[in-house]
Amino acid sequence: MKKALLASGAVAVTVTALILITALLFSIRPDDFNSNDLKTTNEEAVEKSWRAGPEAQTYLVTNQTSGSDLFVRVLYPEGRTDDKTLRPLVLVPGGSSDSRDFLKQKTARFLADAGYMVVLFDPEGRGQSEGEEDYNGFIGQDGLAEVIRLAWDIQESPVTLITFSFGVTLGSGVLARYPDLPVSGLIDWEGPADRNDTGGCDEYKTGHMAEVATCFDEAFWEEREALNFIGKLQVFYIRLQTEKDHVQPDVLSAVRMVNVAAAGTSLRVQLNDEWIKFLGGPGMESIYKILSEEDPPRMLPNSIDGSLIKMLPDYIESLFAG
Repeated sequence: MKKALLASGAVAVTVTALILITALLFSIRPDDFNSNDLKTTNEEAVEKSWRAGPEAQTYLVTNQTSGSDLFVRVLYPEGRTDDKTLRPLVLVPGGSSDSRDFLKQKTARFLADAGYMVVLFDPEGRGQSEGEEDYNGFIGQDGLAEVIRLAWDIQESPVTLITFSFGVTLGSGVLARYPDLPVSGLIDWEGPADRNDTGGCDEYKTGHMAEVATCFDEAFWEEREALNFIGKLQVFYIRLQTEKDHVQPDVLSAVRMVNVAAAGTSLRVQLNDEWIKFLGGPGMESIYKILSEEDPPRMLPNSIDGSLIKMLPDYIESLFAG
């Protein structure tokens, strides 16, 4: 039975001087990326990893692990295909879907019209991409790394990664395994935390992976549980969660993801509009909270679920705030 959502049960924890010193040593804003720092890497990527696709504003990106060509489509605001001031977004599809969902639902077009360069791709073995379905494992994550590098090559600006549902496994995995990627932050819409959410490994039997692997296949799940990666992020992390999850019977996946991220290496962690972790600089207050699984905080109302896409630009811009 879905647990009642009560007022926030978050318990604030005093931030120690050690954490503050860490923030001062390692804090970096997304705009601090310097294109010259990645010049050599990008020149190699142009030669090895991508080429023009079959249609205008499409590309074929080679997954260096599998050798598969992945199909990528880029959308711009009307008349701004040469505008280098546009922030690049990479959208990661949920479930076993591909980039067509973002076109059908007009998500990509909305974000492009809002002033972004929007990068869509078909993961390994899906849509117009080559290869075999990898179920968001290491091979799929390696392919996403090349897509992110393409987005940087085009704009030479930090990429914002936006994942939908199971796409968080690809997104968190690639950022944990490739911490030097030029990414500003991860925005995660209701992503599942572990095999209980995706493989039907608890009493609720949710998820679409039950027929793919057993719950005891540790080698398989090591690559495909977002909880394994989220604590290793070195970018800002925003979790978006409504009161009634689109798949899960409760919101515990959000609580667990946020708690693990806050206890890890990310300097800023946010649940909807609430800061869970913020390591400020001199003269700035630092925040660190632990959320209660028994008494989780109130989430976004279900009534705005259909309008959540329209709220994304505000969350994207918050990644670049001082």
